Amino acid sequence: MDCMCSKKRRPRGDGDMYLPRDRHGHNSVVPRLPSKKKLSSGITRCDPAPWHPERHFCESDSAPLRINDRVVWVSDHGPEYGTVRWLGHLHDTSEDLMVGVEFDNQVGTGTGKYRDRQLFEAQLGHASLIPLLGLLKADDYLGEQAPVDYGNSCFYTSHIDRRLKLPASSHFQEFYEDKQKHGGSSRGLPQPTSDAVNHVNPLYEKRQALNAQAEAKVSGERRQTSEKGNCTTNNYVSVLGETDADVVELCGVNRGIQGHHNSCYLDATLFAMFSCTNLFDDILNRARDPDSDIPQYEKIQEVLRDDIVNTLRRDRYVPSKNVMKLRQLLDDLGCVSGLTTEEKDPEEFLNSLFHALSVKPFLKLSSQQETHLYQLFVAKNEKLEIPTVQQLFHQSIYECKLKFQRAPKALIIQMPRCGKQFKLYDHIVPSLKLDITDALEDAYRFCYVCGRQATLECWECFRPEVGLECTSYCDSCSKTVHQHKDRTDHKQEPLLIKDSLRMDAPLRREVMDLFAVVCIETSHYVCFVKCPVKNKHTWCFFDSMADREGGEDGHNIPKVDNYIDADTWFGPKGLDKLSEMIRDDKSKILPGMTRRLLSDAYMCMYENKFVKQYE
Repeated sequence: MDCMCSKKRRPRGDGDMYLPRDRHGHNSVVPRLPSKKKLSSGITRCDPAPWHPERHFCESDSAPLRINDRVVWVSDHGPEYGTVRWLGHLHDTSEDLMVGVEFDNQVGTGTGKYRDRQLFEAQLGHASLIPLLGLLKADDYLGEQAPVDYGNSCFYTSHIDRRLKLPASSHFQEFYEDKQKHGGSSRGLPQPTSDAVNHVNPLYEKRQALNAQAEAKVSGERRQTSEKGNCTTNNYVSVLGETDADVVELCGVNRGIQGHHNSCYLDATLFAMFSCTNLFDDILNRARDPDSDIPQYEKIQEVLRDDIVNTLRRDRYVPSKNVMKLRQLLDDLGCVSGLTTEEKDPEEFLNSLFHALSVKPFLKLSSQQETHLYQLFVAKNEKLEIPTVQQLFHQSIYECKLKFQRAPKALIIQMPRCGKQFKLYDHIVPSLKLDITDALEDAYRFCYVCGRQATLECWECFRPEVGLECTSYCDSCSKTVHQHKDRTDHKQEPLLIKDSLRMDAPLRREVMDLFAVVCIETSHYVCFVKCPVKNKHTWCFFDSMADREGGEDGHNIPKVDNYIDADTWFGPKGLDKLSEMIRDDKSKILPGMTRRLLSDAYMCMYENKFVKQYE
């Protein structure tokens, strides 16, 4: 096995496999579960979760684990937590259902590659393959709440009742009994009856009691915190919109952040950054550094975290007085004047906030500059009647001759416009996926012609309607392409790849996901935010001043709406539909929310979920 697990090989045998190491470097072997069953016909090596006619279940539908589930594997030195990245079979090893796990700690030795195939992607040294029966779901494992010094054998017994629930059928029972005859593990099976199990029951009962005490203590702490009214870092509040029911609860009148005294620039930005994503939560929880942080650091952080973010996530509503506290604190710093009363732009607020909280820049550019925001500087291209953010991003990289030194966890892109006065394009379609592969220094690139690894870059081959992809070639294709009379004078540069990347980095495209769009119309900012409902494309629209009550002496009423047309207008179908409306001069009759999304986009926010895990 290549890269996936420990390189200290055990003697080859039927169904040999390599398992993760504990953090002390020792291999810890979970018994293999052999089977006499033959492979189903037509199943090839490394199949991800195939259908098994003889067992009457499809592992992708009925397996107890799913991709991205959190799991625990226990070594001789304690539990190791990880995330499921792959499920399937290794048919040159055994018929057991295998789980590709990306561990939080460095207990593997690879990046997710098995022999010559990249099964999944993981940080170097964190990937391992483990039999299904060698894992527990993290939610079922209570080890973190009440650490107890217990023997290695106790773990398997003390967690039998919280095991993974495997498909129940006569065929599976036969499969299990077949394994038992050959010395397989009894972990995860209905009723433990061995002497070893009975012997450790007293320890198991003691552990259960300790876990119950720990749960009671944690619950008590949460009640006390809740009674105080303000959330703290010890009582994490989940983001909004994680389920359909949560989205329904989020939407409505008096939802979101209440606007007051020209605060919409701040309201929309904060809602976009914190309501439905935890991408920026490290800003809320970093302890103050007395050597570098300002004296007001803790107060500003506390107001942002407790009075705004956690209040929003807990109550789904933040009164304007809470936001005014933050505006006053930032205004007192003097970096940007008029934050409590005047109209401002989101970047002015963000620059002030990031400076006050010493937030490290998200972007490191090839020009050696560092920045939190990326402004699209582009000349208008008449060939792009309705550009996408992807096209404008590539054009900006090309025209500025810049690259990113590394993939960022967050990318906040400012559209090519200046407030409400100037818009380079009447319509811009936000790209749901932003491919930044060709904007990275020292990253693997793909040949535009054949798709193999690129070795050369030609800036002069750039075409705005195609993007940066058409600037990278392998040696062979570059030679062919540049034989054309229009390209014989092009200057090509070799792509420099760091040696550390050549060895283990998987050939994959670096793609970021859109999670928020801040828009402006007649000096008023609103935002669209993606709700993290699993396997759904759900967006909501937020306006901190959707209505008003009481005239001049009254107050604004914030509102959150479900943007039900998201599937219609995001992506290629929306672009085609918009192009047709523009040709027929019907673009002015776009639905209200859609018009604001496509005509008034001011700032698009993207996240890199892969990088986010490690920063």
